Amino acid sequence: MDDKNILAPLHALVDPAYPENLRTVAEILFIQLVEDEEIIELPISDSRLTALALMALRQTERLSAEMGGMNFYLNKGVRYRASLRDRKMFECFNGRNYDELARAYHLTPMRVRQIIGAMMADEIARRQGKLDLE
Repeated sequence: MDDKNILAPLHALVDPAYPENLRTVAEILFIQLVEDEEIIELPISDSRLTALALMALRQTERLSAEMGGMNFYLNKGVRYRASLRDRKMFECFNGRNYDELARAYHLTPMRVRQIIGAMMADEIARRQGKLDLE
C-alpha cells in the first residue's frame, strides 16, 4: 500500500483546518505505527488502521500540548547513531580486522582506524580516570 492510500484513514479523521505542521507529525507517526504493525505479520483491517490513526492523532496532540509554543530543535540524531555504530564496531574489533569492518560498515579502512583509535583512547581514559601521578 502506498503512503497516499495508507494515509486515508488518518486524513478522514483530521479536520481540514488542522495545522499543517501537526498534520505532518501525525502522518509520520501514523506511518510508523502501520509499519510496526506490519512487522507482526497480521492482516491490518480497516478498523485497526482507524485505531492506529487515532493513536497517531492522540500522540500528536500530546506532543503539541507538551511542546507547543516552544521554540525547540529536533535533531536527526546523526551523532548518536554514529556513536552507536562506532561502539558496535569497537566491540567487533579484534586488532586485525580493519578491512572487514570497513566493508561491513561501508567505510574506508582509514576511517575505521580513526574510529577505533578514538574509541581506544576513550576506553583508556574511562578506565584510568584522572590518575593522580604525583
